Amino acid sequence: MFGTKRKKRSLPKKPKAPKASASIETWKRYAERVKAWEARVKAKTEPLKKKKALINQIRSAVSKVKAA
Repeated sequence: MFGTKRKKRSLPKKPKAPKASASIETWKRYAERVKAWEARVKAKTEPLKKKKALINQIRSAVSKVKAA
């Protein structure tokens, strides 16, 4: 229990939505926060997707060489 470190989130949390009775201005600000959140998530996940695609491409090329 003591001395254990909490694992850091790998992706940022999605912003909380306002209540249904909130003003239109609040909903507009929420839409902006969601867009910013999506950009942060994409910035974190895009390099990983590119890396996995590159690894898969290399692996398929190596397997073709081995088969030949």
